[in-house]
Amino acid sequence: MSKRFFNKKEGSSVTILKGVFMGVPFILFIITVFLLSIWFYNSVLLTNPYFSFLFGKEAVDTTGPETFPVHREAEPGENAGEHFYVPEEFPIVQYGEQWATLDINSAEVSKSPVIFGDGNDILKRGIAHFTGSRFPGQMGNIVMSGHVTTPFSKLDKVKVGDLVQLHTKYGEYEYEVYETVIFKYTDETYVLPSDGTEKLTIYTCYPAGISFKSDRLAIICSKVSGKNWME
Repeated sequence: MSKRFFNKKEGSSVTILKGVFMGVPFILFIITVFLLSIWFYNSVLLTNPYFSFLFGKEAVDTTGPETFPVHREAEPGENAGEHFYVPEEFPIVQYGEQWATLDINSAEVSKSPVIFGDGNDILKRGIAHFTGSRFPGQMGNIVMSGHVTTPFSKLDKVKVGDLVQLHTKYGEYEYEVYETVIFKYTDETYVLPSDGTEKLTIYTCYPAGISFKSDRLAIICSKVSGKNWME
């Protein structure tokens, strides 16, 4: 009887040990998935304006302090054909600061505030200007977004050829719509920063009237007038 008791006790201990060893890989797997999820959330979702807009979070600006070079005249002894830039002459815009207003007559948008930043707090105040994109006159993709309820409830009324005006702290800019496009929220083709030819990209959720909007509506505009700060 004593022998059977110890055999049962020994068997129970072995079973417990087997359970522990079998459970270790699963626990490690769960920990790994959890850590990868944290990394993905911090490194991808919060640094991407498109996903931060979707999840209602404030995007993290990973570009660091940005300088805004402007043209100056060549000094004696310098090649007059070269371009020289003085960063301090361009007005520095802080995160959360309104630096412009936007007019789109065909969408009934008038003097809507444009704010530097792309978090949900910014979108509640007006039009969000993605911190990783360019400013007017800096040659590249200027990316802005806003809620479909307001101010872009009628952005779908905009047609190719319509004009868009930006009244900034440092000058007046006008753009002409050359493309309207509907794309999936997972498609970053139109909202990624870029250098080169200046264009203005404005997008919002689409369509209005449903809770989860998997599509985005964008108008893409070419520059008509306004001072160039980079060449």
